[in-house]
Amino acid sequence: MKAHQVEAVARDVPALFGPDTVVVPMQKRIPYWYFHRYPGALAGTRVQSVDPSGLIGEHIPCERVIGCVVYPAAELVSPGASKHVEAIASRSASRTERSASVLRALSECFVRGGLQAPVLSDIRGEIWLKLWGNLTFQSHQCAVARDARGHLSISAQPAPSQRR
Repeated sequence: MKAHQVEAVARDVPALFGPDTVVVPMQKRIPYWYFHRYPGALAGTRVQSVDPSGLIGEHIPCERVIGCVVYPAAELVSPGASKHVEAIASRSASRTERSASVLRALSECFVRGGLQAPVLSDIRGEIWLKLWGNLTFQSHQCAVARDARGHLSISAQPAPSQRR
């Protein structure tokens, strides 16, 4: 599910909660919970570009969230179909008071599924690393390519392998 689609289903998500349910959103942008328990002046601020009405935070409480940054290696095979060409590296850390055992158990589940999932103490730093990587590497890959004759060309359109 894309980040802009979460608000439409947020009211229904609590029906899935048990007493110990955690939510692990895997989105590639600043998450709605970013300032929850933030150690600075913006503590508790709602990220309005992600949760404009506050509906997501109201129905998916930050206390249930375990942050995650995903580094997928995939190839677009056809419209709507992708093929994973390498394992997804996933990094998790709690922005809440989740116990270390919950984080370890979650990490172990990801690892059993073939993913790299170290538990990190600074999920916000990892979010920024991912965003800077997307900006730096993906934009260059999309902007410069070789045409069929081997000449470099610059285009505002991403190469077919980079379109999402």
